[in-house]
Amino acid sequence: MNAKRAASTYDRLSLNDFASLLLSTGDLDPVYITIFDAGRPTEVLHRFVLGYSFFYHVGVASKLSEIEGPRFFSTVIELANDKKTPRASERRHFRGKACLKSLNYFSRTYENPDQAMGHLMAECRGKDVIDVLQFVKRWPLYGPWIGFKLADLMERVLGVPITFRRETLKLYKEPTKGAALWCEAESLNYHELGISGVVQLLEKQFGEYKAPPAYDRPVGVQECETVLCKWKSHLNGHYRMGKDSREILEHLHGWGSLAESLRKYVPQGEL
Repeated sequence: MNAKRAASTYDRLSLNDFASLLLSTGDLDPVYITIFDAGRPTEVLHRFVLGYSFFYHVGVASKLSEIEGPRFFSTVIELANDKKTPRASERRHFRGKACLKSLNYFSRTYENPDQAMGHLMAECRGKDVIDVLQFVKRWPLYGPWIGFKLADLMERVLGVPITFRRETLKLYKEPTKGAALWCEAESLNYHELGISGVVQLLEKQFGEYKAPPAYDRPVGVQECETVLCKWKSHLNGHYRMGKDSREILEHLHGWGSLAESLRKYVPQGEL
């Protein structure tokens, strides 16, 4: 049996059951939990977040987070030039001449990764996620999707206050498609509710859960966005529970001492 056929054989869960498992097992955002629970110094977290935004691969980000000063950007360029360096599908376009143009911009503009992250956080602290998207547009190959993820990482992992509004999700196809599917399953009118109405209902539905990894506030817009995206993928046969956590364990292997040390922090509730 091939991998695609095997992936589609699991039982499909309702959004409520699926989301409850994501939230209770840590599979909602296992990367966030892994790096947060490891308790690494702030500068390591900054390098991790920036490296993760380049390749969206936890192993590569872990390797880069060990590298200080100007050598960080030269190492990123070396990795980008290596065809074997993995990128997640979400950052599949971060390659070739456009990728090198982006990285050359970073190396010319910032002396080191701390300076880049310091600039980002200073410009975005206390702002709306739309302000974050506007800021990162000046970084080549940083569009609305990776901008949202950077804002999410800053708010959840780095503790930078950023406001996320429900209506912002109208910018993204995957959560809106997931919201429409949920409305269909629940006999609700998506055209009346819109994405804002759906997220408001989901926030109430998941009110007993706190948002990982700090568990310092109720589940909100970012977590609902992730639930809707993953549930849509789950329905299509591409997300068996625990998928992200299993992939992170695999991706951390072979990327250095920090990566290996992070493996014990990966949530394993559904592995």
